[in-house]
Amino acid sequence: MGRLGRATHRPRDPPRRRRPHGARRAARPHPASPYPGKPWATLESAPLPELVRAINKDSNNLMARNLLLSIAPGFSPTTSTLQLARQRMGQWLKKHGLAQDAPHIDNGSGLAHTERGNVLTMVQLLQAAWNDAKVQKVFLASLPVAGADGTLSHRFKGSPAQRNAFLKTGTLTGVRSLAGYVRGKSGRMIAVAIVVNSERATAAVPAMDRFIEWVQKWMTPEPLTRLPLKGDAPTGRRRSGHGCPRMACSAAFGH
Repeated sequence: MGRLGRATHRPRDPPRRRRPHGARRAARPHPASPYPGKPWATLESAPLPELVRAINKDSNNLMARNLLLSIAPGFSPTTSTLQLARQRMGQWLKKHGLAQDAPHIDNGSGLAHTERGNVLTMVQLLQAAWNDAKVQKVFLASLPVAGADGTLSHRFKGSPAQRNAFLKTGTLTGVRSLAGYVRGKSGRMIAVAIVVNSERATAAVPAMDRFIEWVQKWMTPEPLTRLPLKGDAPTGRRRSGHGCPRMACSAAFGH
């Protein structure tokens, strides 16, 4: 292959136009901002049931936080705040008669010691979801299945609760919790919530699992009740503790 030689001719640049004396150079226009105005690109998220399933099955804290932000009035990626989202959540809880003992929500994921919730209120929320025909199947399908998938894939293996418990786990320094539904021997679904507060909360996990197994095997229909265990925290709220783990439990049948 021959070597290319240097170009012997270079085209002349076009002559520059001179500005009249005293004229100023016009400012170059800045690129248009995507907000407000016509969007230059659009990306749609997955349907809400798929997002909720991803959040609950694998305990995705970032997605949970973003989901809370999305319920802020007039949702916009640039203007939504946690404060606006909390206000709307408070309105929803008040509408459903749960404002008095409503959970204190911080960032939407539960990943904060400032978040607190009463186990009775949690069970009432679970009952409300179960009794809503539009929510029941989607929400139940989003929860980890005992001994099968999600954060419960390695728990309840070979126990009566395997594939009969559908529970969201909660893990924080000094806190362990479970909340969701257990299918009893009668076939009825039981809403349950357990919160353990202690520096030794991890040591209470076996007792939490035994409680779920007991509910599945022995619990009979009865009104909404709170089931205290030894060392139970009086209010059933999340808080740090010392010594023996404090456990608060609540369970009830759906209508």
